[in-house]
Amino acid sequence: MRKWRKQLCGLLVPLILCHFIAFSLAENGTPDPSQTVSVSVVEIYEANPITIQLSGYALDDKEMGALTLACEPVDDAARDFRVCDSPESISAMKSGYLNIALIDYKRDFAAPVEAGEVMGSMSWLSNQGEVLEFRLVATRSVAARTPPPSIEDIVDAAPETSPELSFLSDEELMSLAQYVTTEMFTRGILYEYLYGGDFLVGEDIPAGVYVLEATAVYDNDYFGPIAECTVYDFQEDSGEWHVWSSPDVTAVGQRVNITLRNGQKLRVWNGEFRIIQVRLR
Repeated sequence: MRKWRKQLCGLLVPLILCHFIAFSLAENGTPDPSQTVSVSVVEIYEANPITIQLSGYALDDKEMGALTLACEPVDDAARDFRVCDSPESISAMKSGYLNIALIDYKRDFAAPVEAGEVMGSMSWLSNQGEVLEFRLVATRSVAARTPPPSIEDIVDAAPETSPELSFLSDEELMSLAQYVTTEMFTRGILYEYLYGGDFLVGEDIPAGVYVLEATAVYDNDYFGPIAECTVYDFQEDSGEWHVWSSPDVTAVGQRVNITLRNGQKLRVWNGEFRIIQVRLR
């Protein structure tokens, strides 16, 4: 009798444990295998690939320096790994994988860039605790802008080719050239490109009356296509910068006239401008 009871218990205990485990998994929201999908990490990435913005790109670049990165597995383990989950969870991963993966960029975002060049890496932690590695590579080549002429070339060319700047003395022109990076100096027009940063008047650029022309206007999340070209005054009593002027720039080719005094700050953001005329003060 005791032997029979012992055999019965040996059969029932595993069955009860299996039932308990199955019940616990169901309570914890484990997906039903019949309702799961299987995708690779690359497929998750490709649903929402990373696009970076390059600086110093050639002005004839059709994408205005925007560069989409492709995701490539480093080894077979990364290539063969599959994520199995419900369609809803996979959809959430595709839109929010940057909250799961670790992105590490290997170089700065400056042109030139060659197609296939490794820009960074992406690490993905599997549910087994294995770290999977992927390369982030450039999908196209982006050329850099033509190097600017030297300061000596600018000064030597000024008397013959710059009637619009003829009011500048050699000393003033040299001062201007030392402050700015000149892209082109032809037909009497000084092309100097300003983008992506703050410029202190008297340190980064000289004081003067400027005519700026928008060469690129990017979309703002809140206001749509609008480039920021704002002049700030520093208030010594409060120790803060306050807006002095902020002309609206919403289209490529739009021009604005601004006056910059020593001690002010010019902020250029969400777009790109070139100086087409300047009168130093």
